[in-house]
Amino acid sequence: MSYIQSENTSQNRNLNQNFTTNRDVLALPMVDEELIVYDLLTNLAHTQMLKEVGILTPLERKELKKGLLQIKTEFEQKNWKLNPQFEDVHMNVEQYLAVVLNIQAAEKMHTARSRNDQVANDMRLFLRTKSLHFLNHLLACTEAIFTLGLKETETLMPGFTHYQPAMHTTFGHLLAAWGSGFLRQLEKIFFHLQIYNECPLGAAAGFGTGWPIDRKRVAFLLGFERPLENSLDAVTSRLEMEASFLNDCNQVMLIASTMAQDFILYSQPYYGFFTFGEDFVTHSSIMPQKKNLDFAEIIRGKAAFAQGQLLALLSLGKGLPSGYNRDLQMAKSITMDSVRELEFVPCILQAALSTLTVNRKRCLEFCKTGGMNGVDIADFLARNAKMSFREAYFLVKEVVFSQQVENPNWQKDLEQKLKNLGHQLNFQQGDFSSLSNPAYLVNQRKSLGSPQPEGVKDFLNQALEKLASLKNSILAYEQKIETAFNQLWKIED
Repeated sequence: MSYIQSENTSQNRNLNQNFTTNRDVLALPMVDEELIVYDLLTNLAHTQMLKEVGILTPLERKELKKGLLQIKTEFEQKNWKLNPQFEDVHMNVEQYLAVVLNIQAAEKMHTARSRNDQVANDMRLFLRTKSLHFLNHLLACTEAIFTLGLKETETLMPGFTHYQPAMHTTFGHLLAAWGSGFLRQLEKIFFHLQIYNECPLGAAAGFGTGWPIDRKRVAFLLGFERPLENSLDAVTSRLEMEASFLNDCNQVMLIASTMAQDFILYSQPYYGFFTFGEDFVTHSSIMPQKKNLDFAEIIRGKAAFAQGQLLALLSLGKGLPSGYNRDLQMAKSITMDSVRELEFVPCILQAALSTLTVNRKRCLEFCKTGGMNGVDIADFLARNAKMSFREAYFLVKEVVFSQQVENPNWQKDLEQKLKNLGHQLNFQQGDFSSLSNPAYLVNQRKSLGSPQPEGVKDFLNQALEKLASLKNSILAYEQKIETAFNQLWKIED
């Protein structure tokens, strides 16, 4: 019998394994290979417009479309490769049409454009598609977080600040916090996606063209809202959409990294709050008892990577003059590496959460240690003994948690101290039991946004409604682009 892992692994295990190994065993594609499909679309729209304004004849356009379709088919079948001799994807396409397929009109295809506006257009198409993929992954993850939160609104657990026991909370409240952060980022990414849905094609080298082109028509054909109007801005602003997307991804990764750290902390045996399914733990190569949350550690690493990539991208644009500069070539690899590393983080989080088990008994045990009812006792005194909160705070610190150790006789000693201070307050036996009951204390916190179960349920239901509305908006946006692309390929010459 072999103990080496079988290839017949589950879908979750494959997801986890691919996520954690990644570039250790996977080869990276050429940067411009990622742009092939988008460059074909750019050429398709540009040549259609050139035909409509009379620069290309219908026959020339027909031949070019046929050639572009052939490249698309061969690429999808993995039979079309970029030739490094021709520098980039743009010249590879043009050379293939002109030399290999012997289409003479290929020499006219670059009329009224430059590689400056062509690559800017390809990158906008690439980023628009990848942004939508990321949005859909993050939407599904956020929906899963909120849905799980509804099931866990009464699951008591300790809350921490500075890694120290702080106050009682619920797992539902923690889930709502994670999901809230993701929901903000979803709205922001979609907002930025709409801002940058402008077409740079037709700006040429950055200074326009004397040819009678129709930039609005090209923008429409590619599903953009409008042309990016100023031709110099269309080229100079090359890094803006990339930087905006990477900045948004960084915000997502900060939240994901916090989640990952919580997973690691709460699942280790000394806490024992969480357990993840076998597919999402990685065993040590030497210690048979070990179960590591490698996926969570990789998420923390990717968060650091994302920050470095954003800084590199922003630094790339610092000090450049207006217009195109070859430095900007590096933006492609920086952006694509970032997309590749971050794209499936929401997927791994969603899949891992689906296997999570909460040890409610263990969580409740921790809720009864560390003096997490200290604030609640001080609040009770301030409300009922006619004293300021600060006076109540020091009184609780002195009597209840003297020397940072809970006084086992705190109720009796507190009553005596209050009497000595002249405060008329008679505790009822039920008051003491209530002040030591985590469920009671959490239910008393009814301020907006607190972990009180009914309030969390209301918030989560509203958040799910908001998420559904956003999902519909994104779907409509996506369908508009898909329709434009489908029509572009089907235009009859």
